[in-house]
Amino acid sequence: MSNRSVSYREPPLLLANDGKARFTRIDGGPVFRGAYLGRGMATGDIDNDGAVDAAFVSLNEAPVLLRNEAAAGRRWVGVKLKGATSNRDGIGARMRMTVGVRTLTRWVTGGGSFLASNDRRVVFGLGGEGTPAALEIRWPSGRVQRVEGLVPGRYHEVAEPGE
Repeated sequence: MSNRSVSYREPPLLLANDGKARFTRIDGGPVFRGAYLGRGMATGDIDNDGAVDAAFVSLNEAPVLLRNEAAAGRRWVGVKLKGATSNRDGIGARMRMTVGVRTLTRWVTGGGSFLASNDRRVVFGLGGEGTPAALEIRWPSGRVQRVEGLVPGRYHEVAEPGE
């Protein structure tokens, strides 16, 4: 059943984080100028380039894929967790990566948007810094693991140590 009279269409919102707890609306192109009856969004790196992409669906319309065309030469490290004592996807794990003088924190989440599932891999953008010094993982089991030697520009699978 289709009801085209629904009047709460809205344009998608694309925000850029300035790194200082402020966000600015940016123009992401023609898709962001239309109005949609948005119903769900999923994020993930569909082409394994370290730039997280997104897809959203709207009521009675075709899905929209938003490819993140990040600048060439940017540096990143991707991590996929494999739980042993904790759940197999590491949902609930906190990861902290030291990059130069900065510490980046990421959480592995299991939720997201309505009727959607996101890529469980986590991406750390390195900016102009070199190789990350270390990654600390606090698993849902409470175990803390330190990983060193992660090579930028690729995904790394990290397994939770057994008992």
